[in-house]
Amino acid sequence: MMDDIFVWVFSNFWLFIILIIILSLVFSFRRYKKIKDIMQNLALKRNGTVEGYFFHPVLVFPYHDLSVRVSSRQGSKNSPPETRVHTTLNNNLPSKVVIYKESIVSGLGKLVGMQDIQIGSDEFDKEFIIRGDDEQFVINLINYGIQNKLLGIKKEKPHVSIVGNSLDVYVQIFLKNEESYDQLIDIALAFVDRIKELKSI
Repeated sequence: MMDDIFVWVFSNFWLFIILIIILSLVFSFRRYKKIKDIMQNLALKRNGTVEGYFFHPVLVFPYHDLSVRVSSRQGSKNSPPETRVHTTLNNNLPSKVVIYKESIVSGLGKLVGMQDIQIGSDEFDKEFIIRGDDEQFVINLINYGIQNKLLGIKKEKPHVSIVGNSLDVYVQIFLKNEESYDQLIDIALAFVDRIKELKSI
């Protein structure tokens, strides 16, 4: 009797595990299909293509003389989800630039002297931490238009990183609609446009 119960429990346990795996795969595939459809719509709007491998589509499109890549990662146990816009600029910038949403930890860091460039906008300075090697360049770079775009998605806690000639704008969430992708892309393109303006001054 006990042997029969053990066999039944063991068999059903593995059936349950298999069912969970199948449901996870179906869920992941449906999310992948949805994101790929969104990226294909964006590709049509921006004259781009959708590349990448299984469960990891990547939108690639031209902007001026640059190539822009948009990727989205669902995340796993060991890595958070992420949606990222990346491009490689033609030249290195004179300053590293890092922008991210202020948190409790970064707020405490400011109190003990952590670097935070102030650009003169109370609303923006309150919401974001800004770091850079050349303070005046950073202040000139983050114009009113860029400030508004970043403030528009402050709930998603955007990160901006410009190191050398590498520009990345990302959020550590898995974006699920076309409008959110457009907002993130538009921020990256606004930085590209502003960098070009500063080079021509």
